[in-house]
Formats: sequence, structure tokens, C-alpha cells
Amino acid sequence: MTWRMLIAIGGVVAFLLAAGGVYLLVKRASGLATEEVIEKELAEYLAREFPSLEMDRSHPGDIRIATPEGGRAIVAVQNIVGDAREHDLDGRQRVYGSVARAIRSAITPSAVPLAMKLGRVFPQVVHKEFTESVLGRALLSVPLGETPLRVCYVVEDKGQVEFISKPDQAKERVSEADIIAAARDNAKALVSIEQFEKITRSSKANIVDGDDVFNATRLLVIMEYLKPGQVLAVALPDRDTLVIWPNPDAAAWLTMEKVAKKPFSSRLIFDRPLRVTSQGIEVH
Repeated sequence: MTWRMLIAIGGVVAFLLAAGGVYLLVKRASGLATEEVIEKELAEYLAREFPSLEMDRSHPGDIRIATPEGGRAIVAVQNIVGDAREHDLDGRQRVYGSVARAIRSAITPSAVPLAMKLGRVFPQVVHKEFTESVLGRALLSVPLGETPLRVCYVVEDKGQVEFISKPDQAKERVSEADIIAAARDNAKALVSIEQFEKITRSSKANIVDGDDVFNATRLLVIMEYLKPGQVLAVALPDRDTLVIWPNPDAAAWLTMEKVAKKPFSSRLIFDRPLRVTSQGIEVH
């Protein structure tokens, strides 16, 4: 695991931690594909990949695909733009391919029983709106404190994640309690107590980066380590970005408000800072 406390670069935004706090540097790129072009290309790609499935493009910004079981896969184009727009056509096609694989995984029954995957189950922090729209399924999830966020549960496989739905859980006859317990145990390895103490001893913002798909998830582990009296300002703009400022003052909160509105990736979560203590989590 790497813990980058000076410079982190992702997408088109760079965060530079300097003596005065966090400064936002934005790289300008020219010749980028527009969202309209990306939506058209993505729709054409998915139509080729899933010729037998009905596609609905009547909702601007969404591509909706009817699934064989009567559900629907909803692809929010804005969540793809950040990954696709900096590439040429070949690169964008690779991004569209990853979207198609995610859809295929979601609508294709797995040959491996869920009970056999519990060693690869992790929690994943998402916005509640995500749980209401993703792939037309009711996701297994629980609230995250006094926030509009929820904790879902995923099976990780070589850097890709598959969300566990309530129908999956019921059909596989694995209890919700067993899934949540397994996810919590597996997540503990993401942050050691030594790493937690290094963060909380700092007087500046810390960018927590584990070079995987679980940066936002690390917040859940960090919350369990907190002691009474400790306060964290947290920005969680997307799945791949976790910024923590221990014992924040008024200036720190102002900075974190800006950080929360500058996601590193297109997997958006929340655009407001969070106040985290041993008592829980709430929107600041």
C-alpha cells in the first residue's frame, strides 16, 4: 500500500498538499470527446454486444438495457465520461468494453456459489441514489450514519467488483449477517493501526491511496479505530478518493469543502465534507 501525502494525480485533477493546505491544480486538455459523442459511441458498442436486448435511449444521460430477467441495466453516461474522454477512439472502445463486461457479469448467473466467495467480499461506499438505479437490481446495502451514503457489498475479482443484490443473497441462501461479517473482516486488512496512527498524528490533509478499488472503503476501517475526542474531516468525492484532515479547524473545513467537489475519477460518491468521530459520521 502506498500513502501519498504530498502529491496525488488522478483523471484531470491534481491535489497538491503544501504548507498552506490543499491547492487544486487543473490540467487543461484539448481535443476531448464530448459527452454526446461518448454516449453515442457507447450506445452503439452496447448494441453490438447485446443485440438481443432492448435498449432505451429516451432518458438523456442514461442508456437503459432490458435484462433477460425483466430488470434493467442503467448506465449513467456521466460516470463513463471521465474514464473515456481523454482517450482516442481505440482507448474509448476499451472503456466501453469494461462497461459491457460489468453488465454481462451482472446479468449472467455465476457458476461459483456466493458462499464460496465470502473471502473476496468487501464493503463499498456509494451514494443512496446508486443503490436505487444500478443494473435494475435492489442491492444489499445498509445506511452509513447520518448521511445520504450507503454501504453496499461487492465481490472483488482482479480489480473488478460485482455488487451483491438482495435477490442474489436470497437465492444463494447466504445470510445478510454472514455477508456483512465477512466484508468487515476482509476490509480490516486495508488499513493497519500503524497507518491509522500516522494519519491522525498529521496536522494536514492526507490522501489515502491503496492503489486498488477500495480507497473509499478504507474510511469504514478508520472509523472503527477512532477513540473518543478524535475528529476527522473527510472528503469522499468518488470511490477512488479519500482525503482525511485530523482535528480540523475552520480553515481546514473550508479547504475540504473544495476538495469534496473535485473528484479524481468518474465513480462519484458525495460532494460535501463529512465529520467523523467515534460516535458516528455526519455531513458537515
